[in-house]
Amino acid sequence: MSTNGEIIRTSYAALLRDDLDGALANFASDIEWTYPEGMGDGLGGTKKGHAEVRAFLVRAQAVFGELRAVPEQFLESGGQVVVFGVHRIRGAATGTVPFVHSWQLADGRVTHFVDYHDTAAVRHIVEGEISPHRWMMRTQADYVRVRTVHLAADLGLADLLADGPRGADELARDTATEPELLYRLLRTLGGFGIVTEVEPGRFALTELGAYLRTDHPQSVQAMMATQELFSKAFAEAGYSLRTGETAFERAYGLPLFTYLRQNPDKGATFDAAMSRVSQQEIGFLLGSYDFGRARHIVDVGGGDATVLSAVLAAHPQATGVVFEQPHVLHATQERISAAGLTARCTAVGGDFFEEVPPGGDLYLLKRIIHDWPDEQAVKIFRAIRRAMNPDGRLLVLEDVVPEGDAPHFSKVLDFTMLVVLGGRERTRQEHAALLAEAGLRLTGMTDCAEMISILEAVPDDSASQPVGGAR
Repeated sequence: MSTNGEIIRTSYAALLRDDLDGALANFASDIEWTYPEGMGDGLGGTKKGHAEVRAFLVRAQAVFGELRAVPEQFLESGGQVVVFGVHRIRGAATGTVPFVHSWQLADGRVTHFVDYHDTAAVRHIVEGEISPHRWMMRTQADYVRVRTVHLAADLGLADLLADGPRGADELARDTATEPELLYRLLRTLGGFGIVTEVEPGRFALTELGAYLRTDHPQSVQAMMATQELFSKAFAEAGYSLRTGETAFERAYGLPLFTYLRQNPDKGATFDAAMSRVSQQEIGFLLGSYDFGRARHIVDVGGGDATVLSAVLAAHPQATGVVFEQPHVLHATQERISAAGLTARCTAVGGDFFEEVPPGGDLYLLKRIIHDWPDEQAVKIFRAIRRAMNPDGRLLVLEDVVPEGDAPHFSKVLDFTMLVVLGGRERTRQEHAALLAEAGLRLTGMTDCAEMISILEAVPDDSASQPVGGAR
């Protein structure tokens, strides 16, 4: 009978010669195969069972080409075999990345496999140095990737695949599309790692594609579907650059928020996207700022109360007000009621350019200021400065633009704001200057590596600029 180490050696030998059946013969039917997150292409996470592992291996061959895992040292202890080796382009002596593989076996069959390696380094040796010309040409594929993912979200393909693989003809019936043409979209999405073709004409959702499901805890479906709305505006982006006016209004004939009010289905998708983003950021906000000091919180432009409800639920000593446009208040009140907070939280309608509810010792502005040019942003800050208690604080939650050329989501969002709303993202210094003009002083900023930052401001008693004057 073969030892566990010998079984693993035969598995590597089979994988190195692309013999998937030979490798799977050593795997238990319910094997769990875990690959590190970070590689993209739908490969990260845990696959379960022969079918999912086979689909993963086929996908990995397509993505990585001649890259192979070459084992060098085997350590066997009981039911575990730990293997040290390198990822190498087959036939090449250079461009290697170390790995550690952990194999668990029972009764001569592999039950669990975990791969540990530097995903960025693997990606580098697979892709090699990209020439400037090739990099520029890739932008065309990037554009197609974006459009196809938006289409997948708009059609609800991920939800339709939630229960398992389905044929393109079935999916076409459910999406009112042509089967052959939908197959071509699915095949393209397969190339981007969103789905995988498990057998001719039948597709399954990948780990990456699962984020397009509406029930995924980190779902991006609503956000992707909303971007479909913005694509028409981006086709007119040159207009914004030439005039400073919003391309969205040129494309649709109406400002964004007016358009959303007049098209309730689009408005509902947009609101769902904003609410989902807030839900995903709440943990960071609660963990990064001490809301325990607050007695009465006013969330200015607080939408459906997603953020304030979470803050109040975590801090029962506080009360709160969501200040929003009157047409939004129904959804706001529903959320407050559903959270069981009607005794501690109210919803008030009004115009934040004119006045906001007074008496708060903590005011929140989450992704409101970026909607507006500087003059209107200062008006909002001044309205809050007039309303807040002398010892009050203001939290401005925005995507703050860093200095330099490093990639950052705020830079992408900044151009989006130009095209869609006429607003902008700002640097820390630019935020500080606007706050100062309104009689507020920036006291600190907490960065989030992902996106949003928390800027804290307090009344500046030394400010020479009057805060109650012209608006």
